Amino acid sequence: MLAFLDCDDVWLSDKLEKQVKVYRNNVNAGIIYSKANIINTNGEIIGLMPDKLKLPTGDIFSELVKDNFIPFVSALVSREKYYQCGGFPLNFVNATDYNLFLKISFNYKAIGLNDITCMYRQHDNNLSNKTKIIGAKENLEIVGSFLPNSHAKKGMTYQRVSLICAYIKELKFFKAILLLIKNPDTIFIFIKRINKKLY
Repeated sequence: MLAFLDCDDVWLSDKLEKQVKVYRNNVNAGIIYSKANIINTNGEIIGLMPDKLKLPTGDIFSELVKDNFIPFVSALVSREKYYQCGGFPLNFVNATDYNLFLKISFNYKAIGLNDITCMYRQHDNNLSNKTKIIGAKENLEIVGSFLPNSHAKKGMTYQRVSLICAYIKELKFFKAILLLIKNPDTIFIFIKRINKKLY
């Protein structure tokens, strides 16, 4: 089994024990993941990821192509299936984990534990914060590699919305508007996402 821990994140003391126990009863699963508390630089809890009431289990590919809701620090992956799916690619800056999780979930079942087993530290130096546009473009490329799969086609719309939002955060409004105009199917999802953030 493979588990992942960045230098600024934290595992709770019983994380591996809980996940290995679940894996032993579900040896055909490709990945076991959980919820993670988001903490700041002082270790204070400031959020939860993902913010789903119940984590998807089983065939999660159709949901995962829309958004990477698996906290990297929470993942426990079968070593055999990791290599069967190609491991981590070298050509991505920010989306290596998403690439792996999608390949695993495309071929194998996943198990989502609703427990909080770890903590993801959020700060200004997070790679994902510095490379939002690059990450959104990489996500588009990764999801596009599964086309013509119908779930991937729907996922592309969601990933374009993520890229639009990344453009807006970086004040690249012209690029955001152009992408909206070129992809009218993104408009409804974009408005829905904005409403969710506002309320």
